[in-house]
Amino acid sequence: MGATFLADGQGAPVASLSPLAEQMAQLERQAIAQALQATGGNMVAAARLLGISRATLYERLG
Repeated sequence: MGATFLADGQGAPVASLSPLAEQMAQLERQAIAQALQATGGNMVAAARLLGISRATLYERLG
């Protein structure tokens, strides 16, 4: 589900929000992808960079 745009009553576009859980999941996916890119795909280093265990990283990827 992507963001849609609505008018704020005065004609200015306002992005509608998706549920918080969906926003958090998207942010988490982006952070994991960036960490993996920064570490050349090294899972242990990416987990360390994110401050989570390797097992947690694998869970979040699954």
